[in-house]
Amino acid sequence: MDITFLGTGGAWGVPEINCDCLICREMRKRGEKRERTAFLLSNKTNLLMDCGPDIRSQLLRNRVDRIDGVLISHEHGDHYMGLDELFAYKRNVSRDAFRPIPVYLTAKSWEVISPRFAYLEQMDVIEIIEIKPGNWFQMGEFEVLPFKTEHGAFAKGSVGFAVRSKDKFGKEIRLVYTSDFMDIPEVPPELINPDYLIIQSFWLNEPLNNRPHHMSFQRAIRFIERLKPKKETFLVHIGDADMVKGDSVNINAKKYEPKDPLRPPSGGDPYPIPLNQEQWQEIVNRIMSDLDMPYKVTVAHDDLRVDYEVIIVGAGPAGIFAALTLAELGIKPVLLLEKGKDLDQRNRTDPEDMLCGWGGAGAFSDGKLTLSTEVGGNLGEFIAKESLSQMLSAADELYVTHGAPGNLFGEPTPKLQDLANRARLADLEFIPTRIRHIGTENCRVVLDRFRQSLSKRIETRTSHPVQNLVAENGEIQGVRMADGQLISSRFVVAAPGRSGAGWMKNEAQSLGLNTEANPVDIGVRVELPATVLKDITDTTYESKLIHYSKTFDEKVRTFCMNPYGEVVTEKNAGIITVNGHSYAGKRSENTNFAILVSSAFTEPFDDPIGYGIHIARLANLLGGGAIIQRLGDLLAGRRSTRSRLDRCLTRPTLPDATPGDLSFVFPYRHLLSIIEMLQSLDRLAPGVYSRHTLLYGVEVKFYSNRIKVTSELESEVTNLFAIGDGAGITRSLLQASASGILAARTIAKRIERDA
Repeated sequence: MDITFLGTGGAWGVPEINCDCLICREMRKRGEKRERTAFLLSNKTNLLMDCGPDIRSQLLRNRVDRIDGVLISHEHGDHYMGLDELFAYKRNVSRDAFRPIPVYLTAKSWEVISPRFAYLEQMDVIEIIEIKPGNWFQMGEFEVLPFKTEHGAFAKGSVGFAVRSKDKFGKEIRLVYTSDFMDIPEVPPELINPDYLIIQSFWLNEPLNNRPHHMSFQRAIRFIERLKPKKETFLVHIGDADMVKGDSVNINAKKYEPKDPLRPPSGGDPYPIPLNQEQWQEIVNRIMSDLDMPYKVTVAHDDLRVDYEVIIVGAGPAGIFAALTLAELGIKPVLLLEKGKDLDQRNRTDPEDMLCGWGGAGAFSDGKLTLSTEVGGNLGEFIAKESLSQMLSAADELYVTHGAPGNLFGEPTPKLQDLANRARLADLEFIPTRIRHIGTENCRVVLDRFRQSLSKRIETRTSHPVQNLVAENGEIQGVRMADGQLISSRFVVAAPGRSGAGWMKNEAQSLGLNTEANPVDIGVRVELPATVLKDITDTTYESKLIHYSKTFDEKVRTFCMNPYGEVVTEKNAGIITVNGHSYAGKRSENTNFAILVSSAFTEPFDDPIGYGIHIARLANLLGGGAIIQRLGDLLAGRRSTRSRLDRCLTRPTLPDATPGDLSFVFPYRHLLSIIEMLQSLDRLAPGVYSRHTLLYGVEVKFYSNRIKVTSELESEVTNLFAIGDGAGITRSLLQASASGILAARTIAKRIERDA
């Protein structure tokens, strides 16, 4: 049973027309609103709960393509005035395909409503079915029990609804909905211990004179205690009628003086009146905590969904491409959750924003797309080389259609073959790769187009960290958010990216997933005049070169070459490391690249990430951040100083780096392997081993513990897929993107198979 809150406001919505109270002003300022309350229960059947005057925009916004039935709680206009909008479902199908939509309501409610909407029944748009409190009825797979509620003399037909159905896993789900009401004269046993309770909270505090016979949160607390919902309570029909201290509009007719406002049990001032969604949730959480009540209460907001077909955790390349693929294949509803900020709110100067947020770490990278099955991850272990090549091409095509440049570097040429031959003579292995360079300044443009492409097809929530993956009996059930909310889903795709590697490792341990430690790559960022490598970068933009050190036979490789680029710092979990960027339209005089030494460990040590963090912290301890050293100073056994750097022919593009001595940071075997790699590179490109070459430390590539997955990237927990860098499966933008495509296609096939 999927629950979608189409609207969560009171009879007049919030902010109200012609109202300048503090609540309405605050919500206008924040761009928030609450339309009249209505929600949708979906499984095989779409059951609409109430149908107010905002229903047209609500159904359009949530792309509801059919309504199979409507329940009307009572005869007030904010709950039935949208019935005429149901005409659209008749107008837009063939004449013989439409059947009147059954509308369930009490006889007393229809007595009031029929003078206005009887024509809909006469024109076969709706079919009126009268219901009686206490009598169960069936609507599709939903079993419904109306029960009498007290809502005053002008709503004699008022009822609430208890609903039973099955969830995606075949388990019974029970829901209780009480719309506008003040009391339940008789509480039938079927209302006790529902999974979900949806209850009105028109005010925070019970008013001195409750003329409209509505429910306040203060009174709702007693019903929550009485009904004892097992999973979650949702507050709806929220208004703006509480008096706010100091508000000149308190004299208006809609404002109600509180009878005895809610206060902390220890005494003191009343709880403040919430002015917006965030404050409502904070105050409700505080009240429930202060009262030591074990019930999860969520302040519902417009367009909130409770259950999804697919939840994607992480909005980096893997998560984005999973979402794009699911949207293209027509899978819905899909929820994309990202713990960081939205793309337009990320700030490159904020260390947290550099790696975390919508777009992932790639948002501020130089955007290299490597079209190779040989480098950038381990997807080649799961699918055939030809299939992987096709998937990489499909991902690359999506980047191009969303604004990536059309030209490719590294196409096979005689010059490229000559470079490979010369590399062999220098004791290096050249890995030919085709590369598309987006450019640092263009990455956000491309990502923003992805964001716009997804905006109307899936739901995205940024600044919404997932606390846990929830599984039961070896099958995924959904996710638990940091605020405690449980969101159910049939499928979950875990794509947390490198910044979520620690979280992924903890979740794998909690779920009992088998993992294996990936190697950690530790090294330096090398910077030298662009002319030294011009012949290579003109041929293949970024060269992938591998060397096995003479002394220790360790694998050493070049990584992320940036012609005419700049060296930058990154901050992750309080650790400062170095990286490199290059722009599509801006040039420096230098080229930079990384030299990385791969370190794998055997028993008893199994924490390569911790090892890399230790070395990075040591560099930060010695240099207060990134360290810079001339190669000549390193070979001479002395630290670089500011005056020595001033005499260096290579001008650093990261002037804030601290002159120092990298021999105090790296283990001997790492440092010697780096030096031997530089010597080999010098034979390929004379000038690399110059005393004026600059070394920055440290550069560390943390690869997540690799989750054990199937060839479809499904973990040992059924319907939980682990993809991208955060799952230890990939190490590049394009392979991460392709992993999202692979998982999404598998999910779509299963949904189609089970339909």
